[in-house]
Amino acid sequence: MNPALKELEDRLLSAEKPGSTPMDIGLEAQRGFRSLGVFCHGFLAGLAFWHVVTVSVLSGSSLSDPVDFLSLYSPLAQPLNFVFYLLTAICTVSILDRLVAAALHDIIFPHLR
Repeated sequence: MNPALKELEDRLLSAEKPGSTPMDIGLEAQRGFRSLGVFCHGFLAGLAFWHVVTVSVLSGSSLSDPVDFLSLYSPLAQPLNFVFYLLTAICTVSILDRLVAAALHDIIFPHLR
């Protein structure tokens, strides 16, 4: 084995790894949820825009007969409604989480205002 690789391996194995305290685990979960929240905000906005375009296209092509619109739109309606509710719930929790973090920041560090 190459002596440089052996030395690097020994240093990596002997390095102290930070402990997994409950605070560390909570902070990692918080970082992950913030990333998920930002993704869900963007996905919800894109889905809403896609929904507007889809309804416009479907209703524009069949303005004379609402039954045609309903036959085309009904397979999309229930799954889309579920995804909207799910993303709205995640985004609401994300917004409230950021609001609480901002309020705590003002309480803990009032001199930084």
